[in-house]
Amino acid sequence: MARRRHLAPSIWAAPDAIDGTTEDVPDTPHNAAVFGRHRSQRARVPFPSARRVSGRVWHARPGRCWFLALHTSERVGGFRMLRSLEPGMLVMWDRGFHDYDMIVQAHVRGAHV
Repeated sequence: MARRRHLAPSIWAAPDAIDGTTEDVPDTPHNAAVFGRHRSQRARVPFPSARRVSGRVWHARPGRCWFLALHTSERVGGFRMLRSLEPGMLVMWDRGFHDYDMIVQAHVRGAHV
C-alpha cells in the first residue's frame, strides 16, 4: 500500500497573502505626477490615487508594501513581492495575480501556491 505524503506543518503555519488595491493620496502636484488620477469625462477627479500591492505574512513578521502608479498592473508589484518569499511558505493571491510566470517564480523560491 502506498504511503500518503503529508505537507509539513510549517507550510501552513505562515501563509502569505498578496493583494492589491487603490489608495487615495494627498492632492499635491508631486503625487499627481508620480501616481496619476482616475480618469473621468465629466470632472477632474479630486485626489490622485496610488496602486498599493502588499504582502501580509499571517504571523509575527510585518508585511511589505509597494506603491505604484495608478495605471500600473497589480502583477508588477506582485512580482516584486515574490522576492520576500521563503521556502515552505504557503502563498495566496487573487485572480489579478494569477500568472504562470509568478507561479514558476514562487515554486523556484520553494513556496507553495
